Amino acid sequence: MIVPSPWSVVKKMLKLEGSENVKYDSNLDGVIDNSEKLQGKTPDDFAPASHTHSRADITDFWSTPFWSNIPDKPSALVSFTVNDVTSSRSPGTDYTASKPLIVILTVDVNSGKVSAVVDGTTVAEISTWESWDNADLTLTMPLVFAVPEGSTYRVDVTGTGITISRWIEVELST
Repeated sequence: MIVPSPWSVVKKMLKLEGSENVKYDSNLDGVIDNSEKLQGKTPDDFAPASHTHSRADITDFWSTPFWSNIPDKPSALVSFTVNDVTSSRSPGTDYTASKPLIVILTVDVNSGKVSAVVDGTTVAEISTWESWDNADLTLTMPLVFAVPEGSTYRVDVTGTGITISRWIEVELST
């Protein structure tokens, strides 16, 4: 039994649909356009020029021309503070972000739904489906969402099978 190569199968399919390889062989003569410019050589015959980079060229991204040419970049990198606010937060209560936040919840889910709401819009949600509602099955899942500075946010819980076991807020600042 002879098994055709994958390329021959693709080639045959392209030929059957009449397109063969128009992108690289515009006249469909079976010769890739401009291949005569290789003068019988393959791309492997053209070794890249030898060169070196210093360690600073490779690892010091922030002082490279690339970084200095980016317009409107922050004047300083973002720093952050991680706060465990589990004991001072409650579902259904509105809070206002005094700084930009990343909120990370650890949610134990058995049945029901937990939603993250920012400025009145649901931005993230975990919910179960009817066949999953099972007293013997509880999954621990993360719920992560961003809150812009000055925005109001809350977490809504529907059902009795949801527990927020950890509520972390990461405050971002420059």
